[in-house]
Amino acid sequence: MNKVKPQHIIIIAYILLILIGSIFLILPFSTNGEVSYLNMLFTSVSAVTITGLDPIGITETLTLFGKIVTALLIQLGGLSIITIQVFLLTLIGAKIGYKDRDLSKENIGIEHRDGIVKTIKRIVTISVILELIGVLLLFPFFMIKGFSFGKALGHSVFHTISAFNNAGFSILGTNSLMIYSENIYFNIITIVLIILGGIGTLVIYDVTKNKRWKKINFHSKIVLIMTSILLLSSGIIFFTLEKNASLVNSLFHATTIRTAGFHTYDYLNAKTVTLFIMIIFMFIGGAPASTSGGIKVTTIFTLYKATKAKITNKTPTYKKRKIPNGYINKAYLILILSLIITILSTIVILIVEDKDFIAVMFEVFSAFSNTGLSLGLTSELAITSKIVLMIVMLIGRVGIVTFVGALTFSDKKYENIEYIDLEYLV
Repeated sequence: MNKVKPQHIIIIAYILLILIGSIFLILPFSTNGEVSYLNMLFTSVSAVTITGLDPIGITETLTLFGKIVTALLIQLGGLSIITIQVFLLTLIGAKIGYKDRDLSKENIGIEHRDGIVKTIKRIVTISVILELIGVLLLFPFFMIKGFSFGKALGHSVFHTISAFNNAGFSILGTNSLMIYSENIYFNIITIVLIILGGIGTLVIYDVTKNKRWKKINFHSKIVLIMTSILLLSSGIIFFTLEKNASLVNSLFHATTIRTAGFHTYDYLNAKTVTLFIMIIFMFIGGAPASTSGGIKVTTIFTLYKATKAKITNKTPTYKKRKIPNGYINKAYLILILSLIITILSTIVILIVEDKDFIAVMFEVFSAFSNTGLSLGLTSELAITSKIVLMIVMLIGRVGIVTFVGALTFSDKKYENIEYIDLEYLV
């Protein structure tokens, strides 16, 4: 019998949290009316995987209790229940064993378990501090907008949690954040929260600790460079293609498109080419060890360097250092497996639904990248399609490599065998 692997525990932890969340959401005092369990399960999956696809319209459907549950699910899903568990154990002085360290390493997505406890403490501490700052900045904004003290506090807390965790859920109205589409103050705070969550607390810690560019580690440099390139390029593309989009809309769009899922622009009016480019950016996503989804900016960086090196017949390097073959192989594996999952899921939904191809593709890639943007299909989909999207959201959150690793096993007796090369045309 194969032993339980860290990947199994990670997936089980997410599934348990999702099921518990769905039970709380289906309670009579969580909703303002009757909602099917499937839709509540979908909402729970979307919240825990910090996606933001909303089949029920949480603004009007959920009560205060239901919204609190959703916010907690987003927070637990963003930090991950395993990270929070280890953090709480450290607070009471419990010893963190090698199994827990390996589990945390796999969950966060870092290579080594050395210093993993300190890393977890930093992740939780920095996240809490940044979210508190977000609440303090947004609270007076909502007060000025005429909300009562309680509602202003509730809106600021929920929006901060959703923005920093790149979840994309909003309780400000049925049209996401379009009500404040031209408010510069609100947009800037939201943009900053999304970017900080999207680059990850490890990068934030590295930058604040070392301050100077030369002292920042390679991971942080790659994340910051790639994030800047993607933000700038997506903003310019959107502003150029969508003539009705303002500069503020374009700036917000550039930030939210890769994983956050908020919108201040009606994408139903967007050009097909704009939507297709959005799918590409959603697929890329944000940084590893962050609240973002997608195949990650570091994967794209690795693929670019490896492909360029292959074409020029050179060794793939960055800053006079070789990029390990293991990183390159993993990057190609992530790309191929991710494309297989998204393409197959799109085909299945197209078989079930009589919907526009680009709209279905948009929905699937949004689910896989944990972005949460939609062209209005989420609530209209059949049971089979919703189940497919739930699975895709979960895979996107735990990571395609982790998910596949949980489904496979290796036979050690074949590990050291060397085979003769096979010759054929490719």
